[in-house]
Amino acid sequence: MRYAWGFLFGGLLLTFGLTHFLKANEEVVVVLPIEVIGPDGYTVAVEVYVSDTTGVDSMYLKGHLLGYLYTPALEDTGGYDKKAAFRINGGRWIPIDNEHFKAFWPESQMFTPPLTGPIGGPYRTLRGMISIRGTGKLRPGRNTIEFRFNRTEGRTSGYRILELDLRRGGRNGQSVLQGTRFVWDDPAQWGPPEGYDTPEAIEEGRRLWQTRGILKGLAGERLVAACSDCHATDGRDLKYFNFSNQVIIQKAKLRGLTEEEGKKIAAYIRSVDLELPPGETVATCGGRPWNPPYQPGPGLSKRPVECWAAGAGIEWALARDRDVLAYLAPDAATEAALKSLQGVPPSPEHFTARADLSVENLVRHFNLKRSLPLTDIPVAYQMPDIFEWWPSVYPGDYFGAEVFHNSETYRSWEQAYEALKQPGQVAALLEEARRYANSWMSRGITTFFRFEVNTKAMPADLPTPPSWSDKSGEGELARLSLRQWILIKLWELVHKYKLEDKIVEIYGENARANEIDLSGWDRNWPVRGMWVYDMATHKQGSPYPDIGPYATKAQDQYFSAAWYQLSIILNNGTRTSGGTTNVDWNYVFAHINDMQRWYNIPLGAEYLKSLVAMMQTRTSWYVERKAPDWMVPGFGKQNRPGFKNLKEHMPLTWFYLGHKRRAQEFTAEEMRNITEALLRIWIEEAERYDERHAEWIRNWRDNKKHKILLPPDTTYDVRRESCSRPVPLDPNWYKDEAMLQFLYQAQCYGVDPVVLDRVARYMERISPGGNWERFFLEATDTQVQTLSLQAGWNLVSLYVQPERAQMKALLASIRDRLVLVKDEAGRVYSPELGVDQIKRWDWRRAYMVFVTEPTTWTVEGRPIPASATVTLKAGWNLIPYWSTVSMPVADALASLGSALVLVKDLEGRLFFPDYEVYTLQTLTPGQGYKVYVTKEVTLRYPAPPSGKRTAVVTDPEGSRATLSSVLILQGLPEEGQLQVRTEQGDIVGEGTVRQGRAAVVVWGDEPLTEAREGARIGETLELWWIGSTDTYRLPVKRVVDALQQQELPTTLQFAPDQVWVVEAEAIPRRFSLSPPYPHPVTNRSVLVYQLPEAARVRLEVFDVLGRRVATLVDAYQEAGTHRVVLDAHSLAGGTYFYRLQAGPHQATGQMIVIR
Repeated sequence: MRYAWGFLFGGLLLTFGLTHFLKANEEVVVVLPIEVIGPDGYTVAVEVYVSDTTGVDSMYLKGHLLGYLYTPALEDTGGYDKKAAFRINGGRWIPIDNEHFKAFWPESQMFTPPLTGPIGGPYRTLRGMISIRGTGKLRPGRNTIEFRFNRTEGRTSGYRILELDLRRGGRNGQSVLQGTRFVWDDPAQWGPPEGYDTPEAIEEGRRLWQTRGILKGLAGERLVAACSDCHATDGRDLKYFNFSNQVIIQKAKLRGLTEEEGKKIAAYIRSVDLELPPGETVATCGGRPWNPPYQPGPGLSKRPVECWAAGAGIEWALARDRDVLAYLAPDAATEAALKSLQGVPPSPEHFTARADLSVENLVRHFNLKRSLPLTDIPVAYQMPDIFEWWPSVYPGDYFGAEVFHNSETYRSWEQAYEALKQPGQVAALLEEARRYANSWMSRGITTFFRFEVNTKAMPADLPTPPSWSDKSGEGELARLSLRQWILIKLWELVHKYKLEDKIVEIYGENARANEIDLSGWDRNWPVRGMWVYDMATHKQGSPYPDIGPYATKAQDQYFSAAWYQLSIILNNGTRTSGGTTNVDWNYVFAHINDMQRWYNIPLGAEYLKSLVAMMQTRTSWYVERKAPDWMVPGFGKQNRPGFKNLKEHMPLTWFYLGHKRRAQEFTAEEMRNITEALLRIWIEEAERYDERHAEWIRNWRDNKKHKILLPPDTTYDVRRESCSRPVPLDPNWYKDEAMLQFLYQAQCYGVDPVVLDRVARYMERISPGGNWERFFLEATDTQVQTLSLQAGWNLVSLYVQPERAQMKALLASIRDRLVLVKDEAGRVYSPELGVDQIKRWDWRRAYMVFVTEPTTWTVEGRPIPASATVTLKAGWNLIPYWSTVSMPVADALASLGSALVLVKDLEGRLFFPDYEVYTLQTLTPGQGYKVYVTKEVTLRYPAPPSGKRTAVVTDPEGSRATLSSVLILQGLPEEGQLQVRTEQGDIVGEGTVRQGRAAVVVWGDEPLTEAREGARIGETLELWWIGSTDTYRLPVKRVVDALQQQELPTTLQFAPDQVWVVEAEAIPRRFSLSPPYPHPVTNRSVLVYQLPEAARVRLEVFDVLGRRVATLVDAYQEAGTHRVVLDAHSLAGGTYFYRLQAGPHQATGQMIVIR
């Protein structure tokens, strides 16, 4: 019987083949990507192991470039999706086309007629299922899947399979490839083709890469272009985006070169040095052909800047636009997780993110003083892949070699390319940009790169052939190719010379100003002009709007929208003045709306993100500038010209294109919260501007052209009154009239009436003809606040909203006693000096006020609403106190939660829970306070509660000073006083020691006043203990920054707004000398002695004959513990004696030196 089983098993082996069964320790390995790239009819076979064939009817594929890039011929024949096919186990070939390939959502949405599916559409990477019923049958064990490239259309040479699976039960079914392991290839291990790893082959490859006139076109014609003309000159794009040798060789053959020449070019590309950071390789830091350059995603900005162009990966093209909200306005847990990222998570499935669409969280993240981290906010669509960056027609072939190569455009590129090669040129460029950015006009970075061309207005030295403007489509491809040539050449320069993270460095103090944070846009190209924006086919200037370089009009709109969004990420202008210099925001929203309309996909979150980014780019700097006198009225010395672009600066676009769709995409509560947040961030910014700016705008010659502000005597009201349906608002109306309509729509959504009232009152002041009163809250009785100011400095705040908030009018009653008013940012108002940098008193802030004598100041205004809030930034803030009654600190600031670290008043009293210091127990009406918080947080005061917080320890005693710091001292003698002195002996802080601790306020000197109030910044401080009979200087043992939790040098130097925990050396009660340690002495030992009072000290060493062999100390020393190092290298082995004399005290000892 055993022989029968043997024959049966042998028959099975013959039937299935010896390799169809895996041993226990074997597995089938498939290397990804599967590159089906080669000549017409090229095939690639992979082997997979199927554990059970039961019910397996479909294959999952994720592929890149499954269809052809557009050509008119293929569109006419319908062959755009007939590029790929597969078969199993030698069965019938099945096309991977739109008929057979069933794409997943949202890819399945991305096509419009005449296309019949997403293959050939704008998404170049697709996922989907394809039936395997019509090909060879699966069998248990090993199976062969073959993929075929049918033929070239002249531009592409194949496609890539990025993922594959065989499943039982369709998309969500069970995989049957348990015995198959998929691994990714490692480009860092790639080398030159075999036999071409020689200097001669590499140099010949470089020559072939950069030689013109050796390539051939689709019809076999000789081309002007070299490979390097449509790529980076040094080929870094092929190296960086990891194009394999196989691809490079096949593309060379496609352009008329031999296989050997292709291998030499591949050898050269492998040799290109990308100068990546230490520890990074082309695999970890470079891109891949299917990953769109700069595709945004969380953690991307944490990677080295050299890795930025690689993008976050195609996985971070989110499936749902709504998921963008979790990165645009993350909740607290998500925000913490985002900050902790050190790189990009593999996919959204590996990173849990949630949004918090509360008004306060939206206001915090949309704050116009911040910059959205656009590099790290993913989008719900694929950005253009690298193939869209390369021209299909070299401009030198279209315009002619002599014409193009002698044009100003080409020569400007050559000049920039050569200039940056010179040593020191990059540093010189950055320095020039800094000077330009810091000019009084604040125009931003200079136009160093000058090879940009507007295809709507071609330069005279680039005359266009007839096809540029006919209906053949050739001109459309030429327009796009010219822009692509410009873009890839710019990319080469900014990437090669590492210019992609220089924005904060260029803008310097602008970017680091107290109230403008540009760090979110530090990844940005430092160029001026529409380099990326004009890649949109909408901007190509075609006379035939229905002809474009893409298969359908919808696809044309998609690429326009995608390039617009990429321009916002790469080159948004970073708050420069100059209107539409880098991005013409007028078209951004139209193309988002067009893309969602053509493809029926929601893009409300993308629309919102773009709106906030636009408003932020129109928020100008606050740093002081030497603006000319003619500009000062309305703009001020700080020159904030962004306000004149009210169409972009206001949130009007929120109710513009696609308003109805957004009202369906978001809930009513979300629409209300978003609308309220947009109004709040805008009015917060608008109220900073000099209201005389409105008069300047009306007198501006372009006011009527751009419809900014109506004449002040023109009356107007809401145009369309209807809350039953979303009414579109047109920001192309006069902007004041559009804002009136905006407030009406906001009222329909239920926005806080206090916010509507605030905006309406502001708008009434700059445009009095509108019916703004309809949004005013009912008049309430005005309230009078009386403040008692002491001579010198006061830190004050208002609990009323003054009707006349201009500094001159508000402070007129105390003008004769007023010296100076200073705000948190250091701006001042001084009637005596004729300086007014503050302009208006903002009731959301506290101010420092200096008067010459005790003064009573009375202010009348409307009560501050109970719902009012103020956003605090991480670190120190000056806060107002709005309640009319005193309140315990812990209760008043409860809304700050765990973010609250410290509260300090002008006199130095503290609320410091971490160190149990509660000398500041209540907040008092009319006072302002300094608050330190660990993160950006919103302060909202509660109704006055009952109960008080009790004091625990210490009373930091001090006087009133604008600058101060706090020392928390530990390890002190039980009783006595503690003084902080300068080296000159001036007392700048005092405190009482209780239970070995003291909290001391160190007063600082205010540089704006003549009197010296305390220590100057940088001045060295000393600690002195004052006992009942003795006074000692305390040595400092350890210093810790209590706010940053960082250890500091033990030399104390004054700086304002610091909190230092200082551990002092204990004061010795008696004289003592400890034996050396270690002992016996071999090389070095330490002698420790204690002095109860200051004395002349002499420490000597003697040998056994009484000869002095060393003097270790001979100096006057303060009381305290002292340590001396004994270096015994020069001493012979034996017995020695040491003697310490300190005033009336003396001690001796014996030690042994061993050799």
